[in-house]
Amino acid sequence: MKLHLQPYSLRLHTPISLGGWKLNERAGVLARVETKSGAVGWGDAAPLPGFSRESLEEVHAELTALVVDCEPRSVLELRAWSESIKNLTPSSRFAVESAVVSASAAEAEKSVSEWLFGGTADTCEVNGLIVEAPELWAERTRALASEGFSVVKIKVGRFPSAHELAGLRAAVAAAPDVRFRLDANRAWISLTARAFATEIVGLPVEYIEEPFEGGHGIPRGWPEGVSIAWDETLQEGVDLMSAHPPVRTWVVKPTLLGGIVRCLALVERAKEIGGQVVFSSAYESGVGVRMLAELAAGTGGVAGLDAYRALAEDVLEPQLKISGGRLDLTAARRSVVKQ
Repeated sequence: MKLHLQPYSLRLHTPISLGGWKLNERAGVLARVETKSGAVGWGDAAPLPGFSRESLEEVHAELTALVVDCEPRSVLELRAWSESIKNLTPSSRFAVESAVVSASAAEAEKSVSEWLFGGTADTCEVNGLIVEAPELWAERTRALASEGFSVVKIKVGRFPSAHELAGLRAAVAAAPDVRFRLDANRAWISLTARAFATEIVGLPVEYIEEPFEGGHGIPRGWPEGVSIAWDETLQEGVDLMSAHPPVRTWVVKPTLLGGIVRCLALVERAKEIGGQVVFSSAYESGVGVRMLAELAAGTGGVAGLDAYRALAEDVLEPQLKISGGRLDLTAARRSVVKQ
């Protein structure tokens, strides 16, 4: 397959602060491949400042030098070929594997989810996102529930625990049918995290994501019924088999973890130990988000694609649409890359 690159820079609705960086735009490079018969596939390489180890300049350089010499006809062939690019940086590997997979699916006249998993899906359920102060959580949850979101993710660990606990209880009361995901971004020491978890036993909380400052050490006495999710911990190479329980969820970001094949292996491993994988975005363009939605739809579960709404413009036309708590994949597959 021939590999062609298309750099992009996209405006954001408002600046975003991440890992000590302030983003005023989202930049990346699209990778395009074409099979011998003319089927086209796209991938998105968008290293995230403050989180990715590689820079956009490094990604562009390694993709410029890359030759893609495989047209896999099955996932088995994809896995075998992926060994040849295992030394690529994570965001580059995600882009190349996405392009190859989408081209192979187009060649077979199948959707990506059907080509990868054997069954196709027309929609991907998405969680809503709340980043406001706790006194607004009830109002925001009620609004998201009225839009059709059944799962809401709240950023916690930024205000006093008592304040956040009150906000969470108010949100639960405002929308009793909604399930909640809490993301602490490693904000708490172990004792604070355990105390917070003890207070939410019995509430409709799926998990607390990355609750512990400095890593994944789980304190003794962690309350039963409160699950933990790992995100950054996965990128540090922790053995999943040693993590269960109370870790039952793995938040998988292919841009940071290194491609589709590795993420599929994580899905299989999670299933072995009764866990679940939540595919999540890292402010990629619509090309990257569309691939994440295909992966999430093919494996089940509610995806964390809420970051897409931060983009004021996109490389796809028309832009992807998250409505009613879902991303319509049938419509997304018709979107085309602007040339």
